[in-house]
Amino acid sequence: MSTLRRRTVLSGLLAMPALRAGCAAESFPNRPIRLLCGYLPGGTTDIIARIVAERLGAAFGQNVVVENRSGASGLIAAGVVAKSPPDGYTVFQNSMAMHAIMPQLPGQSMPLDMNRELLPLANNGGVYNTLVVAGNGPIGSVAALIERAKQRPGALTFGSAGIGTTHHLAGELFMKLAGVELVHVPYRGGPAAILDIIGGRCDMMFGNLPELAGFIREGALRPLAFGSARPSPLFPQVPLMSATLPGFTFSNWFGLAAPVGLPPEVLEAWNRALLQVARDPDLEKRFTEAGVENLIGPRDAFGQTIQRDIAFWGELIRSSGLRAS
Repeated sequence: MSTLRRRTVLSGLLAMPALRAGCAAESFPNRPIRLLCGYLPGGTTDIIARIVAERLGAAFGQNVVVENRSGASGLIAAGVVAKSPPDGYTVFQNSMAMHAIMPQLPGQSMPLDMNRELLPLANNGGVYNTLVVAGNGPIGSVAALIERAKQRPGALTFGSAGIGTTHHLAGELFMKLAGVELVHVPYRGGPAAILDIIGGRCDMMFGNLPELAGFIREGALRPLAFGSARPSPLFPQVPLMSATLPGFTFSNWFGLAAPVGLPPEVLEAWNRALLQVARDPDLEKRFTEAGVENLIGPRDAFGQTIQRDIAFWGELIRSSGLRAS
């Protein structure tokens, strides 16, 4: 074999891995995709993940399989995805709490840096923060609640799914803006707090609408206000918290993230698929029925949302002297 021919063959062999990688990126996806959820089936995070996964499957032409790996407030699943190959086939259902609250909370153990080891892909759903009290209780409005809290400092309690959750931080924001003192009661999950409110053992909760909607319809819980920028179409008569407390406006968002180092072609494929899903009228219908806002949009807008909320919640954590333990 001539020297020239050997060099040609050798060059071709060396180029083959790069060619294979390029072809794999261009044909993405050519096999099922895993979407890891850090919480148990049936919760808000899982509900949103499954609604989005079904539509992503249609957009990609491949199954998008939701895999539940609960533990450590979602951080176990986040760590699995962060250590996965950056090929677009393993993604994570992340949340505002994991990106903007937990990393800033003194005493909070973080096994990974959410904002360095995971690549945000897009926001996908916003959950209406909803202040609820017992359906048969005496409190009928936010103004009445504030008045009662001022008359009895430290006597009223609010439940949450744990320290550092959006339930907890919403309560802290309420106290700051209303100038009242409430007692925080952390539970091991939202459902336990809901049952104690219905049973009269806890006074209120700043919860996620998907977990509360059924109890509201049954009359077991009374919604006093939405903490979002607009009311839910499910309960359009419920006022906004900002009408009584200007400055109390936020959306508890959930989004998708991937391992850092995604090839540009794969990242672009994800962007196209997510924007296609955002325009799906059936997605809008399913989200509305579940008490979720459709927040799917461009990746750069998601990055801006994360940075905004890091600043917003960081200031509240520092000014309130909050700790994880």
